[in-house]
This record gives sequence, structure tokens and C-alpha cells, in this order.
Amino acid sequence: MIKFDISKIEIKNVYLKLLTCSSGGTMRILDVANSTDEDEKFINMPIPTHVVNSFKQTHMTKYIKPILTSVCYYDGTIIALQPHPNGNLGQEKVETLFGTRYWRSSITENVEGTLRKETAMDDWYIDGCVAYRFDRKKKPTNLTKDGKFQALEVTAYRLTDLAFRTIDTAPRTCIAFIAANGQNIISPPVWRSLGTVGAKKMEDLGSDDDAIVLGMDEHTFDKIDRVLAPNLNFALHASKVLIENFGYDAIEPLRLDDLMVNLKTVNLPKIDQSIKNTHEIGLKFTHAMAWLIGLGAREMTLQSSTALRSMLRYITTRGIVHKHALAKDSVFRKDMDMSSVGLMTPEGIKEADKQRERDLFAETILETVWLPRNAA
Repeated sequence: MIKFDISKIEIKNVYLKLLTCSSGGTMRILDVANSTDEDEKFINMPIPTHVVNSFKQTHMTKYIKPILTSVCYYDGTIIALQPHPNGNLGQEKVETLFGTRYWRSSITENVEGTLRKETAMDDWYIDGCVAYRFDRKKKPTNLTKDGKFQALEVTAYRLTDLAFRTIDTAPRTCIAFIAANGQNIISPPVWRSLGTVGAKKMEDLGSDDDAIVLGMDEHTFDKIDRVLAPNLNFALHASKVLIENFGYDAIEPLRLDDLMVNLKTVNLPKIDQSIKNTHEIGLKFTHAMAWLIGLGAREMTLQSSTALRSMLRYITTRGIVHKHALAKDSVFRKDMDMSSVGLMTPEGIKEADKQRERDLFAETILETVWLPRNAA
């Protein structure tokens, strides 16, 4: 976890030309020092994709004329953006009857008026998306029967909300993992509620019998561990994101070499998407969660913390597959098995293909209408 330090926040005004999620997030701003009215120069700067996505929900992301924008940095990383309310007519300072008036953004108001005051009390932490503190009054909730995984509720400020007129706290949830050596490691507060973890896949179970089998009194992660498992999509996404932020040794638990052998390919990303979604990688859900949360015990930067957040969110949504989705009991009808499937020899398949071609040709001839040349 990264301790929050208000002194690392810096607010600057820039002229924004373009925002895009390409290349991991890019912001193009006017190079004021080297630009003229006839020849504008621009600078590309990295920006987290979650900041871009939050911005484009209420604002345009491309401007013909660059727009005055307030940018909030934490330790050199952009955490919030706010364009001038007057659009491309907005100015940093305006001469009025009462003297020069400078534009003061909501970001500045919220940082100086709310965030500085609130974070002066208790211990606050930051993960790149939210600033949060633990609620000591609320006890942790066990997510597994053995108590190795626990849910901890925190109070958090969403940092992109600094651009709004007012900013309020909201409850979020961290997951704590107790390692074999007794070390307690806590994840970033990724989830508003743990009820969303694996919920979509659970809904896909379908029958009432399956719902009964799950058991209503079973611990959340024990239930997920028995029914769901990480898929190949998770392994490929994790290998890309985690190598960039934690190094090659961080992805050893994925055992990509074994996956290449099992799937008979050295180019795993080129495998059909349906296989990526449904192929289990031989790693239990709780083992994958313990591994990801354990990465948080390393020396963390804001970039690596954001990457870890994205992987924790990914594995609890798209990165898991129902274990029994392709089981024989799910594929075959009642009292049917592989012996019920008719088999053909290669010669029989070739003859069947030829017969289909002949039938298709005959249907085409019958459906064709020939008209006399002198028909009206």
C-alpha cells in the first residue's frame, strides 16, 4: 500500500487538444513555449486510461482549438482533469472592474478545501484511482472457511471526482490475504461490493439444480473456487500487464510454457477467442487472487498499483470461466455419451462433401429462371 501524501499533489493549467486511450492513454497538449499563432506545436503526455474514460463521460476528447484545462498530478502521474466551463473561450485570467480574476478550478477547490483537511486525520492511502482509509469500527468478513481471505471496508474518495463541484466519500472493499508465514497483505479497494465478484458467471449457471448445489451458506470465495476458474484470457492479459510493471519473474505462476505444450502452440495470443474464454489454465481462483494480492507486498509505484487494480478487477469479471460449462454432462443429452456420436471414415467424409456439392448445384439450376431473348 502507498501512503497518501498531500504534498505530492500538483495542479497545472494546460491547453488540451486531444485525449485517447491509445498507447496506454495519451494526452496531447499545446506546447506554449514553442508555438506561434501561425504554427502550433504539441506535446504528447501519458495519462491513465481510467482518467480518460472518466473525462469522456461528460466532455469531448478532441478539440479544433485547444481548451484550457486544469490537470491534477500525484507524484507526477495524472489523477484528474477539468476543462474550463467556457470551453475554448475560457481564459486563465480575466481583467474585470475589480481587477484581475484568475480561474480557480473545482480541482483546486476540492484539494485545498476538502482533501487537505480530511487526509490530515488518520492514515490515508492511494492506489492511483482512489484515496482511502480503513474503517476501524467495522470488523472484517471472512470470504473463505479457513479465514485466509477477508473483506475489509474502507472509506474512499474517487480521485477523478475532484473535477466535480463537490467531492464525497463512498464505501469500498479491500481483500486481505493472510499468507502462510503470517504476513497480512491487503489489496487496493477495487470493489464497491464483493457481491459483484463472479456474479455474471454465477448467473449463467441456468438451472435451479445448479443454484441448489452452490449452497446459500457457503463462503463467497469457496463457492467461486468450486464453480469458477481463471481462463486463458486472464493468463494472456496478466502476462502483458504484470511484466511491464513487476518484471518477468512475476508471471511464473501462470506456467505459460505448460499452456503452450497443452494447446500445441507457441503463439497463445493467436488462439481462437472462444478457446481463450473457455480454457482453464490449471490455476485455482483463490490461488490466483493470493498471487495477485501478494504482488502488492513488493515496492509499489502508482503505475504498478494501478496495474494491480486492473488485474484484480479483470479476474473477478471477464477472466474466469464456469468449470462445468464444457463438461460431458452439459454437452450431451440425458443418457447420451461419446459413443452416441456417429463416426465416419475419411473416404465417407469426402463422399458426403461431394454429394452436398451436387445437391447444391442441382438446387441452383432448379431455382434459375430462363427468359426468351425476345420476351417483353
